[in-house]
Amino acid sequence: MFLFSETLLAHQINNGDSEVFSQENVQKTFLGKHDLSKICLEEQDISVAAKYDLDTNYLAKEGCSFVCTPNSFTNLKSPTVNQQAPSMIEISNAEIHPLQNNPYDSPTTEDKKVAPSDKVISMMPMLKAPSISDIESYLSEKNISRIKCQEPFYSNINDYTGPIEIGYRTLRIASKCNVHLQEFETEHDVLNMCRKLFTFQNKLTLNSNSIKNIKLTQCCNRNVLLKPLKQPPSACELKKWLQDTKIQEYSSKCREVKFKKTKILMSNSSGCDGDEDSDVPISLTPCTPISPDEVISSSKFQKVQDVITETNKSCQISGVTQSNSFGFDNSVHDFQAARAVSEHQYLTTMVMELHVRTRGNFKPDPEYDAICAIFYSILNDVPDTQEKQPSAKGIIALNRLPLSWDQNNNHLLDGININCDIILADTEEDVISLFLNKVKYWDPDILTGYEIQMLSWGYLVDRGFTLSLNLIPLLGRSQINKYGKSKIKPSKYELESDITGRIVLDAWRLMRHEIALQSYTFESIVYHILHKRVPQFSFRTLSFWWDHKTNHFRHRVINYYLLRVDTILELFQKLDFINRTSELAKLFGIMFYEVLSRGSQFRVESMMLRLAKPLNYLPVSPNVNQRAHMKAPEFVPLIMEPESKLYNDPVIVLDFQSLYPSIIIAYNYCFTTCLGRVSSLGTDLPFEFGSTQLKVPRKLTEMLVKKDLLNFAPCGVAFVKKEVREGILPRMLKEILNTRLMVKSAMKQNKGNENLQKVLHNRQLGLKLIANVTFGYTAASFSGRMSCVEIMDSILSKARETLQRAIAMVETTSEWGGKVVYGDTDSLFVMIPGKTKEEAFEIGKKIADAITNDNPDPVKLKLEKIYQPCILQTKKRYVGYMYESPDQIDPIYEAKGIETVRRDGCPAVSKILRKCLTLLFDTKDMSIIKNYVLRQFHKIFTGRVSIQDLAFAKEYRGASGYKPGACVPALELAKKWRAIDRRDEPRSGERVPYVIIHGAPGLPLIRLVRSPRDLLNDSSLKPNSLYYITKVLIPPLNRCLSLLGADVNIWFSQMPRRVTQYLPNSSPTTKSTISQYFIAKLCACCSQPTQDGLCSKCYNKPANTTITLVEKLQQWERKYHDSKSLCQSCTGHQEEIDCLSLDCPVLYRRYQTHNDLQQAAYVRELFNSFFSDGILK
Repeated sequence: MFLFSETLLAHQINNGDSEVFSQENVQKTFLGKHDLSKICLEEQDISVAAKYDLDTNYLAKEGCSFVCTPNSFTNLKSPTVNQQAPSMIEISNAEIHPLQNNPYDSPTTEDKKVAPSDKVISMMPMLKAPSISDIESYLSEKNISRIKCQEPFYSNINDYTGPIEIGYRTLRIASKCNVHLQEFETEHDVLNMCRKLFTFQNKLTLNSNSIKNIKLTQCCNRNVLLKPLKQPPSACELKKWLQDTKIQEYSSKCREVKFKKTKILMSNSSGCDGDEDSDVPISLTPCTPISPDEVISSSKFQKVQDVITETNKSCQISGVTQSNSFGFDNSVHDFQAARAVSEHQYLTTMVMELHVRTRGNFKPDPEYDAICAIFYSILNDVPDTQEKQPSAKGIIALNRLPLSWDQNNNHLLDGININCDIILADTEEDVISLFLNKVKYWDPDILTGYEIQMLSWGYLVDRGFTLSLNLIPLLGRSQINKYGKSKIKPSKYELESDITGRIVLDAWRLMRHEIALQSYTFESIVYHILHKRVPQFSFRTLSFWWDHKTNHFRHRVINYYLLRVDTILELFQKLDFINRTSELAKLFGIMFYEVLSRGSQFRVESMMLRLAKPLNYLPVSPNVNQRAHMKAPEFVPLIMEPESKLYNDPVIVLDFQSLYPSIIIAYNYCFTTCLGRVSSLGTDLPFEFGSTQLKVPRKLTEMLVKKDLLNFAPCGVAFVKKEVREGILPRMLKEILNTRLMVKSAMKQNKGNENLQKVLHNRQLGLKLIANVTFGYTAASFSGRMSCVEIMDSILSKARETLQRAIAMVETTSEWGGKVVYGDTDSLFVMIPGKTKEEAFEIGKKIADAITNDNPDPVKLKLEKIYQPCILQTKKRYVGYMYESPDQIDPIYEAKGIETVRRDGCPAVSKILRKCLTLLFDTKDMSIIKNYVLRQFHKIFTGRVSIQDLAFAKEYRGASGYKPGACVPALELAKKWRAIDRRDEPRSGERVPYVIIHGAPGLPLIRLVRSPRDLLNDSSLKPNSLYYITKVLIPPLNRCLSLLGADVNIWFSQMPRRVTQYLPNSSPTTKSTISQYFIAKLCACCSQPTQDGLCSKCYNKPANTTITLVEKLQQWERKYHDSKSLCQSCTGHQEEIDCLSLDCPVLYRRYQTHNDLQQAAYVRELFNSFFSDGILK
């Protein structure tokens, strides 16, 4: 069936006639009596394709778009086209001439039987094809988008699930097959008109019986051979073309071999075939999951059963791929290379860690466990001309062992080559005394350790009280202390504030504000900031090494603690923490420790009072009752609810630059310029103003009104203009913003220095923060010092009015063609349908300039970025591909508020969701996303996922921070640990990891909580795969994918579920569940159910079975050896691995490969039975 557009000529098809349309026939028949040059065959009147056909004497063959052959099996009449149609021409049979000597159109013997007539009809278009300018003008006239982005689709029709209802909308994701193709929408549907006319003339009705005959009239019963008009180039022509275009240079570059480091693949090989991709040898590079692009490499997708059995057997969830190749959550630049100041700070920092002899698996307890050694490292930030060295480190150790308390050892650290100061003492009191002398000599300004509450300085002070020594005044610079020289331990003390004259820093608590991670252990921080792997040993192992009667292991303890003290200083230097905090203290006019311990109100008040004092202003200090009686606020920020869906068109993100500070400056809003509410003016009586009272004379008000010297906020509050008095807040904010502009100009001048760019960027962000929190200082009605509801309402109402005026301007300006789809406090999301990215940037600049000119200085709207595509889930939650400039080629993935940037779930949620979104934005193919999701679900069901990807991490608020009977996983684990060891309680604010395991049906979820270490030590515990899939993974996936019309629950219900079990192993395990007593036996070769070790099929194929089992043994042994070698290279010794770091993915790999290796004994027993039965002989 052939479709003709409205500009093509139509002809009445007579019964039994054969119509042939070709360029030669047009010249012979239709133009037979006319001059060819006078009609329409001039070069300027014909298309390029038509001219090419004339020049090459091209003759159309039957079966192409110029040749139509009627069906000979029906005697139906063809429709007669209306002769009055301006775009149609009918040619009578008198003008028909037969073809002469046309080898291409000469009918065969078979064709002569079908086509009884030799008449030929030649047709040609009467109207020329429209030009590009005509098309563009037509599109603009009809308001049709020039660009239509690809909508989500299913490349595999088997994945189609039908429509789903989301709210009041019915969404459907179609496939690419013609069943789901939409009808072409046009005003003049010629094809349907011909069909209706045909059925009317033949007196037919469109039903299932006649539709077949109607379609057959448009078909031909002969074979049609389609050949390309232009033949592909030959090999000789291709070689010549390559030489002419000099492609050899590019081909040689493509042939260059790019060596890359092999990445570690976390895999559990139980029940897996030998061709899995996790057999790649492990190298010494940090662990990174396999790239998802390597997994989805085929353009054809099989059914679900084939998808979930693909070769990707990686144990880690194959999801997010970081911008770096090693999987760091953060890439921190070396800020020390661009220090905040060039001169020295003259600050001395001392880091201390200590080794304690513990009792078995218990944590160090100052009441029972003695200090064996103190390790310290000092950084003295002074010029080299000073007397003291710039850096130093040393050891103060107890020169006695438990086996020889009554004997003096010659030297406990003999034979240990350590480049540091070593001092030995005979008693524990001497060790502490010698260390106090070191503190007195170096006189450090900052005392720090990674964890100073349970270890380091805190343990030293607690141990001192046990030994009747009050070390708090001795560690300080003054003997005057609120505890005096009392040797009794106080019930509660704060180490950070009680040591007089020194700054005490807890490193791990500071790191919580520097970087966002799932875990803040020492090993995790070092890996993600310094990009190094360090081991973690238990206190029991360290005590065993230190107390060994030989010196073979003691050097490991020394290296372990010296590495920690040096690494802590390296962390501070990498982040430029000391220098940066010193600069902020100078900027805000507060003390060093107050920058870290006090809030934003303290900073604002410090800067504000420095400006207010020269002007003889006194701050108001209302009490709690006065703040409680203040009026409630009447305005809130304007936050629109977006239409939740996928936006394929460009979405322009416009942001008001420092909106609240700009409004304060532009309209002179301040405590010193506010006259109160308009309803209270006009009287000489005092009225309520904030948490105090204000009195404004009536005459003063009348004079200000007459001279037009008042600003009125939309909430009905009056302020005097700058001509009368400039407020303290506008003046302070103007200085801050001007300083920020100076910092930004310095950034532009030093674009080549990346480290300096990072430092300057942090400075301007700090200035921006202090400017933005100024509004919060006026609005802190609960704990604020000078909260004022009139000023707060004035700022909020003016911000709402500014944003509303901007929205109205965008939607009323037809030139931009934009629609505001979301607005949040100070930002606008404007969708530009049918525009390109470059056009969207141009329109965004126009919008920003127009709205900036519509507002007073310094209120400024700037074009921040463009999202294309993006998903607006709900307010404060959106994700998309970000473009920051028109020249940017590769987009940047950015998410706000969704699970990919949140830490309240497990890492698997973030990885899977981010990968699904990137696949959606890149391909729009829902079949790829479905295959990927089911593949990850299959990993979880078969137990081939790392426990690290399934571990939640929630903050522990302390035992007193929860209500009685609270069911909190972190609290339950803390109770369990504290019942065994009172010192084994997480610190307040520490993130406690936990996993949900399988349990009996109906068991409360709180009873299924376990620590990841419990799963490593007990192989009978398995993660609750059904809980993780249905309760943890599917809801966040559906929150995004359901906006398109996909339902992950339906995908999961269609997925076949099969749990892969381990083979019996030689090591006995404790059976704690009923299911462990009823384990089905599986074939060791093909994993099919069987009563014996091998099924009958594998038993009858001994050669194949032997090769398969030997390959499995080799895989298990090789993988365990590779993971063990990697751990040995990290720990630095070849003996048994004692590292217990839960933040290292290699730890889980090592445990899994060890469990796999336990099956080797069972497989070898099967070999023995083979040989004994004589099968392999």
